[in-house]
Amino acid sequence: PSGVYQQLEAVVAEAFRSHNSAQAKGKTVVLENSVELRRAPEEVFDYLSDIRNEREWNPTMQAVEMVTPGPLRVGSVYRARWKGAPTNTLKCIEFDRPHRWVHLSESSLWRVWFEGRVSETTDGSRFTARMEISANGFGKLLMPLFGRMMARQERANTRHIRKALEP
Repeated sequence: PSGVYQQLEAVVAEAFRSHNSAQAKGKTVVLENSVELRRAPEEVFDYLSDIRNEREWNPTMQAVEMVTPGPLRVGSVYRARWKGAPTNTLKCIEFDRPHRWVHLSESSLWRVWFEGRVSETTDGSRFTARMEISANGFGKLLMPLFGRMMARQERANTRHIRKALEP
């Protein structure tokens, strides 16, 4: 098994360049990448922290709804579905506008911890996304393929985010 995860680590690391990095440890894949945007930190934060906007820039998102009433805050719950995946429930577990938010999603296959960070730059903002994907049960067998797929998708997402926020 350790050889499989060493291969996964090599594949994921190869998929990321420049501002992108990835590593695999045991049954967890960690993906982190950043994008510079010519928009105010508050605008970037408000747009990206509310995953209902993700359908505008992520071609793999098929459906999303906010289950809890009111504005996004700690405790807010979303139900979302991405291409090739079952419907997931995501919960906002940290929310510090306009700097950082964390969403957690758990299922029988995966536990996904997502952190979004926004910092001010001289030309606007830097958005950094970090995902920690842990496999459960059958998901452990799928982790090498899933990790490789997510590395490619997350790299493409930074380009899609830039297009959406800098038309």
